Amino acid sequence: MSFKLSALRNAWRSIAIRTTIVILSLGVILSFVFAWLGAPLLLSYEQKRTHDQFDDILSTVQSTVSIACFTGDTTLAMEIARGLMTNKPVAAVRVLSDDKVIAALPELQAGERWPRAEPISRVVSSPFDDRQMVGRIELVPDESFIRYQASIYSGYITNFLKLQIVVVSLIVALVVVLSIVRPIKRISDELHHLEADHGERLALPAGNEHNEIGRLAEDVNGLIGKLVGLLNSEQDARREQALSERKFRLIVENAELGILVLNQQGVVESLNPAVERMLCSSHIGIGSQLPLDDFIRQKIRAGQSHREDIPIQGSDRWVQLVLHALGDGLTLGILIEITERKQKEAHALTMAERDLLTNTYNRRGIDHRLQWMFSQYKVAVGDWQVSHNQFALPEPPPFAVMLIDLDRFKYINDTYGHDAGDEVLCQVVRRLELLVRQGDVIGRLGGDEFVLLLPDMRSMQAAEQLRTLLVAGICEPMELSSGVTVAIGASIGIAIASVSDDSSAVVLQRADQAMYGIKHQHHATDGV
Repeated sequence: MSFKLSALRNAWRSIAIRTTIVILSLGVILSFVFAWLGAPLLLSYEQKRTHDQFDDILSTVQSTVSIACFTGDTTLAMEIARGLMTNKPVAAVRVLSDDKVIAALPELQAGERWPRAEPISRVVSSPFDDRQMVGRIELVPDESFIRYQASIYSGYITNFLKLQIVVVSLIVALVVVLSIVRPIKRISDELHHLEADHGERLALPAGNEHNEIGRLAEDVNGLIGKLVGLLNSEQDARREQALSERKFRLIVENAELGILVLNQQGVVESLNPAVERMLCSSHIGIGSQLPLDDFIRQKIRAGQSHREDIPIQGSDRWVQLVLHALGDGLTLGILIEITERKQKEAHALTMAERDLLTNTYNRRGIDHRLQWMFSQYKVAVGDWQVSHNQFALPEPPPFAVMLIDLDRFKYINDTYGHDAGDEVLCQVVRRLELLVRQGDVIGRLGGDEFVLLLPDMRSMQAAEQLRTLLVAGICEPMELSSGVTVAIGASIGIAIASVSDDSSAVVLQRADQAMYGIKHQHHATDGV
């Protein structure tokens, strides 16, 4: 059974069989269509032919009917009607004399009706005067007989069309098989055994050298030639690619740069040994995820180029990560060692924020530290306001700013020179370092003005106690390297950070105002 099914499937795949079946099916369908379309035409033709036949019959009996109608002879009229009824297309006959029926066939019984078909009528004139109308004769056609005749003609024509279409279809199918299918099958059989990679070509089918099939074979041979050329080119390209890949692999594996490929989830698809060395981790490998922040991961998912400096966790080293989209959801990552550059930048930043004489923070460094302390304090207060009712947390301690202005420093500077003044400033810094806490920040704003940033200063009372210690320490006499002993004073203003402050500059301004208030008090006392 399976063999028969396989044979049927193979037969259906044949172009010749399918072409023959399709042509025959179309022929049968067309014959039915033509018969269906031609039936009304044949019926109309038969009706017209019957009408013409009735005209001939009426012309034949017109003179006899004229006499019957003129004389009113019912017997003659009935004889005429019987004669007309012998014609098969005639279903009924009526002869009227002055609108009075003098003969009618078939004779109707009680309850019967005259045929409903439209009668063919002719007016009858007098046998003596053509202008005098004496009656008329009506013939009713037999529609069923007419349809029967039309169906017979239609059957003959349909059968002839079917036979004609079947014969034409078989002839067309035979021509297609012999002139098209068989040469194509030969080409197909040759292609199955053709060794195109060795340059073998198709033989042109006999008798088809100059038609479309011959052109097809020539085109196939042309494609085979191009295919052989492409195969040779591809083999050369593969050899070159393999050589390039070996060179590239050697370069990548021995490169000082870290090179890796990431997918859209940040998972490593490939990497070179330098990546593990630069990230100080042996756990980074294919299938692992790089420790990247959400911003960089978003750039990778979006396939966007990006460049960012990243610190190596657990060390003081830095690398720069450069991302470039490769397409197909992949991203090329390049790691560049930038530790030395970062160290230089940090040193340069430190030098830019340090006072060269006292090695304390300068105005720029104080501004940066003060802004940072103020932002941290604001965040801590905001978190406390949200959660202290629920967890009964203590309010975060504020920070304090002390602004210090040295008294009588100008006198020392003018009297003993700038070197003596610089030595006094350095000794003041050393005394401040001994008196403040380890986390406090000392800065010199310029000239003889200093500033202290004091985190976790819980009250003004504690700040004032520290101010008293600082003033006492600064006012102690100083012995300079020249042997001269000098003494200076200090005016110190205090400002405690508040939630209502708009910025760190406001805190510094309040400390400055407090310092000038203290200085005015000193001047008033000296005047007394």
